[in-house]
Amino acid sequence: MSMDTNAFEKALETVNKLGEQYLFDEARTALLELAEHASSDPARLLNIADTFESLGLVSDAEYFAHKTINAASNTDPAALIIKKMMLYLLGHIAAQVCDQDICDKIGRSLLSMFPNDQEVLIYLIRHQSYNPKANPAMQKTLAEYWAQTVAIAHRPRPMATPLAGRKLRVGYVSGDLSMHPVGLFIHGVLLAHDRSRFELFTYNANPRKSDPLEQLIRKITCMRDVAGIHDDQLDSMIREDAIDVLVDLSGFTTNTRLAVFAREPAPVLISWLGYWATTGLSCLDGFLLDKWHAYSGCEADYTEPVIQMPCLRFCYQPLFDVAVNETPPCLTNGFITFGCFNTTCKINSKVLDVWAEILQCIPDSHLFLKWKTLNDQKLRERFRTAFARRGIDPKRIIFSGWSSLATMFEECSAKVDIALDPFPFPGGITTCNALWMGIPVVTLSGETAISRQGEAILSQLDLQDLVARNEQDYIHIACGLAQTPKLLSELRKNLRSMMNESPLRDVAGFTRHLETIFLALYTKRLLSPPTRERYRTPAQVCIWHRRTCEDLALTRTTNDSLRSHANPPATFFPQKPKEDESIVFVGRDKDTA
Repeated sequence: MSMDTNAFEKALETVNKLGEQYLFDEARTALLELAEHASSDPARLLNIADTFESLGLVSDAEYFAHKTINAASNTDPAALIIKKMMLYLLGHIAAQVCDQDICDKIGRSLLSMFPNDQEVLIYLIRHQSYNPKANPAMQKTLAEYWAQTVAIAHRPRPMATPLAGRKLRVGYVSGDLSMHPVGLFIHGVLLAHDRSRFELFTYNANPRKSDPLEQLIRKITCMRDVAGIHDDQLDSMIREDAIDVLVDLSGFTTNTRLAVFAREPAPVLISWLGYWATTGLSCLDGFLLDKWHAYSGCEADYTEPVIQMPCLRFCYQPLFDVAVNETPPCLTNGFITFGCFNTTCKINSKVLDVWAEILQCIPDSHLFLKWKTLNDQKLRERFRTAFARRGIDPKRIIFSGWSSLATMFEECSAKVDIALDPFPFPGGITTCNALWMGIPVVTLSGETAISRQGEAILSQLDLQDLVARNEQDYIHIACGLAQTPKLLSELRKNLRSMMNESPLRDVAGFTRHLETIFLALYTKRLLSPPTRERYRTPAQVCIWHRRTCEDLALTRTTNDSLRSHANPPATFFPQKPKEDESIVFVGRDKDTA
């Protein structure tokens, strides 16, 4: 029996509510039943695939993404957009299993189908963030090419007007003003802003249902919901709000509204917090880093002026008052448990190699991995297989799926002795959370801004001894900690007080520094009115696959070429899912990560 649209949407909402309650098995069963009513309708299949992905059930998501692509016509323009969205989803799944080759192949397919498409270019840039082979020059080339696609004619940038006793109007634009690292880092800053001098606006680009942190931010700022509105509308909204300083918190991450910054809707434009590489926009007045994240010569890799804050570029305000378990788990278990609570996108093959060597050095140790995608049983099996290939008994690898942040704190404290940072993309909020719960974090510092994030955080606590300069150093530090339970006990008891006494927890001081930068840039704009600039066009679209701009700037795509590029390359999870069984992953010679 067919299901009408209203009933289908209500059923989908019920599935999402089950996910919000962390009832993932029940959500999966309900979603598979609902899929029976999707039949060959590409729009419904798209919703099914997207919902599976949001639940962390990536094998089911992959299956229904392919089913969506097969159901979509090659000639219907609406179906073509659905195919594009499903290719994005497949690329994201590839990233979750750290298969950069597949990410790149999907990127090339997308670029052939949709040349010079802003969203496609954002896809390419976003997924290079997790690519161990990527470099800042590559990211800058892609970002500047993207900037060319959004460099359309627009209204002049508003003139800065003297404050003359009025408040500076600051607008923050983000799709992550929620229980996301950006929301978790910025909520304390929003609370600490001097309301006698600053008036705060937030532009919320998150299309999903709000959560408690978003509701808090909504109460303390003037929040505009902007998900789904056109850039022209958002541009007008910001101008009507008479924003003085507009701050992008997303860069090229999910739900970005970075394109509106190319329209220059405020006198001062800044990039901060949620992104770590250049936006490619020459109209921005600054990109905020600090002396730990800024590497030698970094100015050449940013289109924007790099502004070094006098403190770490973010601060930490925990949401929950969770007590520290002052006894490390190893003293009760009789073995060391290493842990990582980062996205599986960051766990590449080199990370697995190093972690496996650590587990070999500490024979009875375990590794505890927690992330949303580890709700998926078949992804767990891929990780088990990857460790088995490296000589590690899969029983030593412990998995945990998604849970509330409070539960994550409790698991972290009760189950993990030492946190292992992935590389070259280390943790941010996860590192702070681990330290807050008394767990030392071993990190490997690199040569890019993002790869130095772990070192930047640990430096605030004078814990540079936990910062490795190479892989062998990383192994040596982790194994040394594991063999010193007395030190682990001392750190467990003292890390929270060390954090409280560090600049990392000085939210008020950090906010004063941020406000000083805002005022300085606004004063500078008062003295130097904006001039219309032209974006630089790079000689190449991307170094990534060594083709010039002309090679990729396809002016027209025929139906035949669409058919040849419409389907993605090799699948990860080819079999049809059963109600009681996840899809079996393809046996590949290549590791999961």
